[in-house]
Amino acid sequence: MLRHINSEGIIGLSCCFVAAGVPSVMVSLWSIPDGVFWKNI
Repeated sequence: MLRHINSEGIIGLSCCFVAAGVPSVMVSLWSIPDGVFWKNI
């Protein structure tokens, strides 16, 4: 089930990681082809 994710949700998620003590967070709003990744785990 895919749904649209807006930038506010991504920013909020990043802030949660930083608040939890994660030193750096990298996020992207770009769609990536991850089918091969999921097949190989």
